[in-house]
Amino acid sequence: MKARIKQLRKDLNLTQEEFAKKIDLSRSNYASIETGIITLTERNMKRICKEFNINEEWIKSGNGEMFTKIEEDKELLDFVINILADKNEFAKKAFLTLARLDESEWTVVEKIINSLKK
Repeated sequence: MKARIKQLRKDLNLTQEEFAKKIDLSRSNYASIETGIITLTERNMKRICKEFNINEEWIKSGNGEMFTKIEEDKELLDFVINILADKNEFAKKAFLTLARLDESEWTVVEKIINSLKK
């Protein structure tokens, strides 16, 4: 398990300090997990999985994919919640404007977004 935790951190391109901070641990405690001095608790495993979208089965056994697949709807919902929590007035007004569009206006927005993707 310790090798997978270290691999995850390196794949995320984070230092031990950065990784530890994201899961609310000290760097020294995290380093002890990574080296196997202390075992990863269930609580810390859950924190890692939640923070980095990691497959718990992968951490435990190495089976499956490292990252879990987030459904697009959940990803969108999380994005909107974060925008609203940040109190970004422009983003709020943009979402409210989109919510009030009728079907013909959505067609125009779709054309604009498709042209931006190119």
